[in-house]
Amino acid sequence: MAGRPVFVVHGISNRDPSVLEERVAALREAALGRWDLHPTFWGDLGAAHLGVDLVMPPSARGGPVVRDSAEGLAVVLEAVDDQEAREAIAEGWEETRWLSRTEDPAVLAEVGAVLAAAVAASSPDGYVVREPGRIRRLIGERLPELDRVAGAAIGSAGERFYTWFRTRHAEYVAKTLGDILVYQRHGEQIRARIRSQIEAAVPGAGRSPETAVHLVGHSLGAVIALDLATAVDEPVWVSGLVTFGCQWPLIHVVDPRAGVEAYQGSPVSLPPTVGRWTNLWHPLDPLGFVAGRIFSGVEDIRVDYLFSEELYAHSVYWTRPELVAAMSQTFTRRP
Repeated sequence: MAGRPVFVVHGISNRDPSVLEERVAALREAALGRWDLHPTFWGDLGAAHLGVDLVMPPSARGGPVVRDSAEGLAVVLEAVDDQEAREAIAEGWEETRWLSRTEDPAVLAEVGAVLAAAVAASSPDGYVVREPGRIRRLIGERLPELDRVAGAAIGSAGERFYTWFRTRHAEYVAKTLGDILVYQRHGEQIRARIRSQIEAAVPGAGRSPETAVHLVGHSLGAVIALDLATAVDEPVWVSGLVTFGCQWPLIHVVDPRAGVEAYQGSPVSLPPTVGRWTNLWHPLDPLGFVAGRIFSGVEDIRVDYLFSEELYAHSVYWTRPELVAAMSQTFTRRP
């Protein structure tokens, strides 16, 4: 093992240093031990999340729900008096696509009311219609009403889903967005933590071009790494930089960093404290951005993916061969 030390900076939503240590150990093994890898942890300085579930809006359709299709059918039939109509509804109920799956009793009661109104409107003089098939034709004549009911059912399901999703993932959302907000306010404290860990591992590392280090940054860790390397006062000199799932290009476009010129329509030159930079991005990572069209000298590399993967791919980079390949390319060639 030889060469410059490599410091790995983790990203959002990491509160357990052992997770970072395991990832770095796996990365070291995948790289066949060719680099001196050092994990740098700051997650304990990130966002708090206790009480986040209490700020998530409740569903506007709280209250009782029906348990299955049969119970839903019973709610519909309760609103219909005509026996022929009840039989026709029961016969076609399981063939419905949305209504038989609806859990909201208010929606189901509206279905029954619409169908009952259709039967009543067909007999303005109070005579009961007995013609076979008439009920089905009446229902067909009321498709606009049924379409409205179906829309209510779909809206109810959608609201339930998003309420469940937000509540189920409240802690992760708090740690993700919360870490970004906390970093904007307390970034100096977090960067000081990384500086101290670099100094403790390799005294004097990163203080000059001769002692420049390599940095690997994921997500907000990539932002931290670049902020360290482009700092106006006492920047960390970086020989090679590998980022993945990186938001720094977007952040610089909307709020230019102090040590780098604002983007004015042509690629921006980075300060000499930033050496060779390789940036990995994934098509299914909503938090990963490309940098080569904003900054000069940056190589963007798309990470291949499979459709069988999860649709949220912000952390898939850690085990990808493209990461080790990018490190090898970046750390063994001069900028």
